[in-house]
Amino acid sequence: MRFRSLKIADKEFRVIFDAAKDGLLLIDGENKQFILANTALCQMLGRGKEEVATLRFMDLTPPENLTALVDDFTRLLRGKIHLIKEVSIKRKDGSLFWADITGNFITLAGKTYLLAALRDVTERK
Repeated sequence: MRFRSLKIADKEFRVIFDAAKDGLLLIDGENKQFILANTALCQMLGRGKEEVATLRFMDLTPPENLTALVDDFTRLLRGKIHLIKEVSIKRKDGSLFWADITGNFITLAGKTYLLAALRDVTERK
């Protein structure tokens, strides 16, 4: 079967990105700054999209879990792992939920980004 080349404009990309049920986050691979978050992630965090863009992973974890998350996140950025299981994530109001985080690298306009997906696993935990 032959596949047609799919050209998606920015508006269509954002519709697809926002339709995902898991929280999606585009992260700059160099400075680790959050670039773009979907609606599901914003709802998980209790924050708006503009506010999420000012954060880093270190801002989303309780201080006692920071070292482990930074280590795991660094390994994810280096491509050593693709899944971080059962991470405690801090919402804006200070409450916590548990998430599995998967990551894949993508290149857009010649720049490398990490596309992270957060799945709320609080009920399973």
